[in-house]
Amino acid sequence: SSGINAEWPLRPGFNIHPKGVIPLAGCSIENFDDIGKPCLKITHASFKTGNLVLAARNPEERDNWVNVLRECSKVTWNNAQLGAAQIKLLEENTAKINKEKTDYIEKLQAEAELRKHEEGKKEELEILAKQLEEEKSKMEDIANKFKEEKEMTHQELLDAMSAMKSLDEERAKMDNEREELQQNLKKMKKEKSTDWTLR
Repeated sequence: SSGINAEWPLRPGFNIHPKGVIPLAGCSIENFDDIGKPCLKITHASFKTGNLVLAARNPEERDNWVNVLRECSKVTWNNAQLGAAQIKLLEENTAKINKEKTDYIEKLQAEAELRKHEEGKKEELEILAKQLEEEKSKMEDIANKFKEEKEMTHQELLDAMSAMKSLDEERAKMDNEREELQQNLKKMKKEKSTDWTLR
């Protein structure tokens, strides 16, 4: 205030320092020319001493003040309370939206982790299935090999049995031939003995 007092000294009949405030809510603000000077007039039903007339240096300044004061007249206590309530509501809605967003992101992350875990299990199952398929292929190869060996062994057994049968037949034939030879030898000995006796 002291700086303003030093820069704007008091003049007789004119004081730039306000002694109160003018509530602009509900006021009518309009251009007003008084004795050829550009002015603006502020009126309100509660003004007991009449209207308030303010002079400007030129019409452009007057028009600027009229526009500014008209905008300011829209700022009332009720509007301010309403604005504060709206701001509070917006803040609450924003907090709610942020919470829902956070919850949704956490839910997505949880689902992603679960899906990742399931994908990991799926990969493990695929690896296990591949290993089982490989083991199955090995077992089939071993079974086929055993089958081939069994068939070979069976054939060898049949061949051995056939050979043994042939040997038995040969042995029986040889036994018969030997018995015939023995019979012939006995017969020849008997005939020879009889011949010597007759002599």
